[in-house]
Amino acid sequence: MNNHNILIIGGGFAGVKCAQELSKKRLPQGTTIRLVSDREHFEYHGALYRVAAGNTPLEVCFPLREIIDTKKVDVIHDTIQSIDKENNQAKGASGSVYRYDTLVIALGSQTIYFGIPGLRENAHGMKSIERAINLKNHITKTIEGCSHPSDPDDESEESKHAKVCGSNFVVVGGGATGVEVAGEVMQYARMLTESHGGDPSLVSVELVEAQSRLLGLMPATFGEKMKRRLESLGINVMLDTAITKGEAESVLLKGKNMESKITAKTVIWTAGVRAHKLIEDAGFELTRGAKAVVCHHMRAKGHHNVFVVGDAASTKYSGMAQTALYDASYVANSIQRDLSGQSVKVYKPRDVLYAVPAGPGWAGATIGKVQLYGRVGWWVRRLLDLVVFIRIAPFSSAMRAFMAHYDKDEVCAACHKSGR
Repeated sequence: MNNHNILIIGGGFAGVKCAQELSKKRLPQGTTIRLVSDREHFEYHGALYRVAAGNTPLEVCFPLREIIDTKKVDVIHDTIQSIDKENNQAKGASGSVYRYDTLVIALGSQTIYFGIPGLRENAHGMKSIERAINLKNHITKTIEGCSHPSDPDDESEESKHAKVCGSNFVVVGGGATGVEVAGEVMQYARMLTESHGGDPSLVSVELVEAQSRLLGLMPATFGEKMKRRLESLGINVMLDTAITKGEAESVLLKGKNMESKITAKTVIWTAGVRAHKLIEDAGFELTRGAKAVVCHHMRAKGHHNVFVVGDAASTKYSGMAQTALYDASYVANSIQRDLSGQSVKVYKPRDVLYAVPAGPGWAGATIGKVQLYGRVGWWVRRLLDLVVFIRIAPFSSAMRAFMAHYDKDEVCAACHKSGR
């Protein structure tokens, strides 16, 4: 088959891996592969919570042209705004029109706020490097606003305010990201407070979850163990509690037989995601959870030439980096078999390994029915990070990112002086 155009939309795990795998395969002469991404780099979202706590962005960022063979894949920086299924083409914000014979949608997920007033305007998110860095800078400024003056004998009004000033953080969402963020923010904010001569005990973190337990996709015993770990760090875990409104310096909460208002200059939203809205706008069939309905070959329902991979697909473990990588390899193989006239194998989801940090150096991990906690769980998580890096980047780049975990990118002068 000549002049066959493969278009991949999205530069996340699934999109990048699909492009990488296709670039290694023997495809019919005249086949072109194009990857269109709204970013010129790949982001490892699984480590963004660490960027928000002062780690270098080098741990989560890879230039696309460094990890994709650009001699075989045309990497294009553009934002796809519409997909025309009838004419097999997609239109970008640049005005460019990208024709395709085979389309791979790897757009990932988007943050949603369930219509809760004030959250979009006032809450911090964790879906990009930019937002993670903005959160880090915000935390730093908040702590600096509560720091002690350099003179311990200063009895001015400013000094009196600093001595009673605390920092309260509300993390909304009890999934893996919420647990990771809550544990890291607590430790980071306390470290910053101490570096500024403040009282770390005045730092407080509330983790708010609308369901009756944390980490609902994992075993109940795992969620309970992680809850106890967070509480041992001083985090107040509020289950069966929903946020009803977000304001500039407070949130309104509603639980069983209770309503309350919590003062907080920092609200971090990790609770809601959905498949990219472009998929809905294009008219693909969605599940109740707003993911694209796919068949047993990962094709969008009713569309033989459109594959949906990663977070946006309605597969068993979608939302996990491991799943996105696996899906991408499967789809790349399926495309090659299609173009070679071979039958396509049925998609079978692969079990995933969970490893959820709860504070620096501590994590809970599940490997089948085995559960590991503490430092051992942490090293399982670090090993999982390394495996992901190696599967997405050249070995030298993967090791650079892995070792960057130990580098800091601190904007706080006091922290530099303290050797942080």
